[in-house]
Order: sequence, then structure tokens, then C-alpha cells
Amino acid sequence: MKPKVTLIRAISMEFVLRRFKSLIIPIGLISLISLAIAIDLTAMNSWWLLLLAPLIIILTIGLVLSMFAKSFIDMARPNMTIHQNELVKKFVDKLERIANHLQTPMFLIVLRILRDSIHPHGTSFICETTKDGASLHTDFFELVKKFNE
Repeated sequence: MKPKVTLIRAISMEFVLRRFKSLIIPIGLISLISLAIAIDLTAMNSWWLLLLAPLIIILTIGLVLSMFAKSFIDMARPNMTIHQNELVKKFVDKLERIANHLQTPMFLIVLRILRDSIHPHGTSFICETTKDGASLHTDFFELVKKFNE
């Protein structure tokens, strides 16, 4: 397979995997809490079984669907070396930072710039954003070269 296609698959699957992980934890906790409440209510009165039965069915379907989604992500992810995997993760981190900066409201950007000018610490907001944006193109082609190996 072509290195660019493999790299784009790797980057997109890294994004999907991160979103999947960020959704699965809260949904799992909500599911467990609702199941515990339904079981507790069933212990009080057997009529609550009418709530528990559909809840168990829905949770089972959700568990099966999440397992299918995880296996699809694993299948769609290309095989990478540890070094390639780290590079893809860094690239996705950089893309996420730029995306977050673009979605940030203007007054928050102004506040961050003011904070950096009043209390400088490490790399400033402007330097980080411009450096990330300018280096994305070269980072992408460096990753393509790594996938050629």
C-alpha cells in the first residue's frame, strides 16, 4: 500500500481511537450506575424488573456494539513500528492543538496572549500556534518518509 494512504489511515484511526476512548469511559460509568440503581430498585419491589430487563438488553447491545467498534478500529489501523506510532501520536497531538486553537473564542485567545505577556512561562501561545501550524506540512512529509521504510 502507498505510504501516504497508510499514513492517512494511521492518523484517522488515531483520531477515531481517541474519540472512542473519551466516550467509552463516561458511557460505561453511566451504564454501571444506572444498572446498580435498577438492581437496587428491583430489590425493593419486583415491579422494577420491568425496568431492569430492557436496561440489561440495551446495555448488552451497547457492549456488543462497542466491542465491534473497537475491533473495527484495530483492523483498520495499519501495522506500525513503535517509532512510527509515537510519531503519529505526536502529529495527532499537534493537529488537535491547532483545532482547539481555531475553535477558541476570540476573547479567550486575547486573554491567553495577555496572560503570556504579563506572566511568561515557557513557550507562549502565539509561538506554539504559529510553530505548530507552520510545521504541519513538513511533519506530514517526514511521516510519509518514515512509512516508506
